[in-house]
Amino acid sequence: MSFNDDDDELPRQPNTCQERERFMTPFEAMSAQTLPVTDLQAHRAQAPKLELALAGIKPSDVLKMAGNSMSVPCMGCVLLAAVCALEAV
Repeated sequence: MSFNDDDDELPRQPNTCQERERFMTPFEAMSAQTLPVTDLQAHRAQAPKLELALAGIKPSDVLKMAGNSMSVPCMGCVLLAAVCALEAV
């Protein structure tokens, strides 16, 4: 931010969205797919923790797998929207 004495305008705030923009980590991407990332999530789902299940897989491959999938809750919302859009015959 800069402010000139010659300028009557107040200094502008930087665009915070672009400044904070970053790529998701592999575990954030998998968590977005509702897979158990934390110990608590794994315990409640009665499933292995994601870190253990993905041992030996490169992070770039994990991101490719997460980016190529769609979670069950997301598909549920899509189907619900489709059913709600149907007209009664």
